Amino acid sequence: MRASTNPELTAAWATVPDVAKAQEHHEAAVKLRRDLPRGKAPAEALADVQAEAVAVFSDTGKWLSTFAKDAAKAHADALMWEAEAVALRRLEDVTKAAAEFLRDSLSADVLEHLHGRLAEILDAARSAGETLGDVTTAEQVIDAGGDVLDAWRRLTSLLKRSSQLA
Repeated sequence: MRASTNPELTAAWATVPDVAKAQEHHEAAVKLRRDLPRGKAPAEALADVQAEAVAVFSDTGKWLSTFAKDAAKAHADALMWEAEAVALRRLEDVTKAAAEFLRDSLSADVLEHLHGRLAEILDAARSAGETLGDVTTAEQVIDAGGDVLDAWRRLTSLLKRSSQLA
């Protein structure tokens, strides 16, 4: 999933319900895959059982009577783990593709939200600019104090937020 460190963009995507739902599904799929305990591939599991049987035979001179049963169980367990691991990887890929498709196809909704946010920021900046009047430097702001200082703080905060909309 294309990640964004931009809080405005992240918030904008969250306003589109289909995208938010697809993103949640993708994150859940990633968590399922990550939470799956590490297992062995079938060939590796079978090789481990064979190695154990050979080691026992080397020590005792006797072949394990349970070898076939142990080998079949280890192989079957590993097949089950591998099947789930492959399915979860596919699930992660499919949910990622679906979320990215929705983000691409519903980008107009996000742009509409961002347009609204930009309008809010510009209105707030205009209001702060009116309060500042002819004050243009930090020294003048400090000298003026009060509402001018508050307006300067709002304006510098708005500058940071507006750069996130770019």
